[in-house]
Amino acid sequence: MTPAPIALAGVLLGLSLSFHGLADPSTKGAAASPASFSIHDTNQDGYIDRQEYQRFREQVRAARRARGRGPRSWLPLLEFETIDQNADGRVSEAEMVSTLQQRLHERRRQRHRHGQPR
Repeated sequence: MTPAPIALAGVLLGLSLSFHGLADPSTKGAAASPASFSIHDTNQDGYIDRQEYQRFREQVRAARRARGRGPRSWLPLLEFETIDQNADGRVSEAEMVSTLQQRLHERRRQRHRHGQPR
């Protein structure tokens, strides 16, 4: 049985927002506010702003370099402007889910075109 798209997006969102333990150490162990959807929402306002996202990108790049894999072995990181669909300068949970769903569907289309399994 194929999982529902929202369930897959939820898994991707969880993975993307937990960032494989790349959380800001200053927030480790701190309880997130109910409005906060990401451990990278360091001010816990329920959104990821440009600075928070930039810190995440830097952490991911450092982790990738530490693993010694070349840039071609990873999906490129999404640009802030791609995720911030309404261009208000902050990313909501809905924008993140929507963007990750779009990326998932695009990856599936690419794989299907090239005869790769899903």
